[in-house]
Amino acid sequence: MKFSTLITLTVASTLAILSKSDAATPACAGKCPSVIAPVCAQNAAGLTQTWVNSCELAKFNCNAPGNIYTQISNKPCPADEMKKRDIFDGPVPVPGCPQKCPDVISPVCAQNQAGTQKTFVNSCSMSIVNCEYPADQWTQISKGECFNDMSKRSIIACAQKCPDVLSPVCGQDKTGKQATFGNSCRLSVTQCQFPTAGWIQVSTGTCAGDLSKRNVVACAQKCPDVISPVCGQDKTGKQATFGNSCRLSVTQCQFPTAGWTQVSTGTCAADLD
Repeated sequence: MKFSTLITLTVASTLAILSKSDAATPACAGKCPSVIAPVCAQNAAGLTQTWVNSCELAKFNCNAPGNIYTQISNKPCPADEMKKRDIFDGPVPVPGCPQKCPDVISPVCAQNQAGTQKTFVNSCSMSIVNCEYPADQWTQISKGECFNDMSKRSIIACAQKCPDVLSPVCGQDKTGKQATFGNSCRLSVTQCQFPTAGWIQVSTGTCAGDLSKRNVVACAQKCPDVISPVCGQDKTGKQATFGNSCRLSVTQCQFPTAGWTQVSTGTCAADLD
């Protein structure tokens, strides 16, 4: 009887100790404030790492107790200031920054301390860059594209979504060339992408000379709202930047005799000036 009581007390005491131990272990932070205040920390092996703020450092230490980093300064580690990225040839981004922005095309013009201006798809994208590169901060100076980026209209301002509605219209450029578009929205996209071509709507329905109707049906495709610019060139050597390869394909379909081909990924060199 006494032996049974002793076992019961021992088990109860053990469970109480384990319960107390579990309660004493704090839960790691799930989300840190979006504050850009980089800190440099070092682990026992002497490796240094930059965190976007002290909360992110504390969260890392909580989740990885076997590899504790101790803060050594209130600024990015010197090594991270000097490292270069293979692709962008710039400083390594600070970890812990948000990586996803809403799919909203609302361009803003920003300027850094060197006076360089740059267009961002939206203010969220600018905030992420500021978070990842605290030594090179961008400040919004206006809504809309920067004046020098107006030549890149096909990347941002023209990246609109057209409905999958077949309601053909006939358009004509300033040279008198006519082409049929799947609907007026698709004509508007072309007007935006090629502002100097002078495209206007001359009638509803298919153009009289467009007997094949290939740009009415075959070209009425839906392109994703993804900004992944490509550089295209027609048979005359004229180049233009398209928001993505799908938009180039639509133009190839609409203007089969123009000879548009993709020559590179990214913005055309002329549009970078």
